[in-house]
Amino acid sequence: MLDVSGSMRARDIDGRSRMEVAQHSFGAVVDSLPAETQLGIRVLGARYRFPGSSKAVGCTDTQQISPVGPVDKARAKAAIATLRPTGWTPIGLALRAATRDLGAGETTRRIILITDGEDTCSPPTPARWPASSRPRARTWSWTPSG
Repeated sequence: MLDVSGSMRARDIDGRSRMEVAQHSFGAVVDSLPAETQLGIRVLGARYRFPGSSKAVGCTDTQQISPVGPVDKARAKAAIATLRPTGWTPIGLALRAATRDLGAGETTRRIILITDGEDTCSPPTPARWPASSRPRARTWSWTPSG
């Protein structure tokens, strides 16, 4: 899952934007995946401009840009290469949607979130969900830093 919110425009990591670093980090994660990996890509904050759109609209902004399926590393990196920082940061909503994207079953599932900050659309924050609706996947957050 990749944060494409407006704050990713900031150029505060060795002269590079947070988005550039996030895209590079995403590529590094993809390159490290075993060939048998099933991969899906979900973004948040990619459509509705912040500031500029209402919070009510911006906080619905998450979309799956690549369904879960056999990993195609070149295609995965190309899918995020043209994304530009745009909107709000609905992390909680996007995590719930990513959990649904993964489906049910017995295999190990992981959600990797590459972001620079906190959910601008809370509540609820991901940690405050009722136990019955929390993701059953392990969730990590990785804030790119150079």
